[in-house]
Amino acid sequence: MKKKILFTMLACFFLKTGVSAQGWAFHYDPRRERVIFGGNAYFSYHIGRSKDESVRRAIYAQKLSTGEQEILWKGERYLSDISLSPDGQIIAFIEHWWHENVPAENANYRDRRYTNAREIVTYYYENQKLTLISAEGRFIRAIDRVRRYVWSPDGARIAYITGNYTEDYPGFRTTGTWIMDLTSDTAQKICETGYEVEWARFDGNIYIDTYDDRGVLRYDPRSSKLEPASYKGIYFSDDGKYYYAPSREGTDFGLYSTESGENLIEGAAIAEVKKLGGWFP
Repeated sequence: MKKKILFTMLACFFLKTGVSAQGWAFHYDPRRERVIFGGNAYFSYHIGRSKDESVRRAIYAQKLSTGEQEILWKGERYLSDISLSPDGQIIAFIEHWWHENVPAENANYRDRRYTNAREIVTYYYENQKLTLISAEGRFIRAIDRVRRYVWSPDGARIAYITGNYTEDYPGFRTTGTWIMDLTSDTAQKICETGYEVEWARFDGNIYIDTYDDRGVLRYDPRSSKLEPASYKGIYFSDDGKYYYAPSREGTDFGLYSTESGENLIEGAAIAEVKKLGGWFP
């Protein structure tokens, strides 16, 4: 019944506002019987597509029982990668600042376009940062130049990758992978590289995809041991039996058996899948 109510509420919202759900982030908060939504789930693919500018800069909470809506966060930057911690106490998201038609020499990441034989920038990221707020909307802290982050299974820590966007493949120059302990408010660098990061539920390890010759690395937060892992991707099912590797330059999407390494969809030629929404139980 709750799923039906949630679907009906969201459907009515989109019919009323005319804003597409594509690229948005939605999270059900069972402790408070509400839905948290807003921003753009994958900012780089949906920039400029939302008709409602206020939603792209804000996080909303809507009660399932009454339909009452409140703004938990609203700012000047565009938001993406909104998530609720596993314990339901903290909301995390990435904030972006972007500019249009900036001279190319002033940009650190750009989409090349030419107007009257002059190179310009349609947009670029500036000081992308990870922001943490309480479930009630109170600011906790912000971490500069974060590309990607992931919660620990218990919600007490966050693993994240820092760096700067560039024109060279894969478009990002990392400065390392870190773990933030939210209880002690301390951060530890665990690796000098990283492009994507995932905290696996089945073994409690952190998996880092470097997008270079080092491939996938495995970090054990209990022993602080970092070692190569013989996987082609880092996104594992909760039971650890399967994992997938998103498509990237020159490589199609793959779904693998963790034990055998077999690509279960070999030959399917699925080229444009970046990241799945999740695994079915």
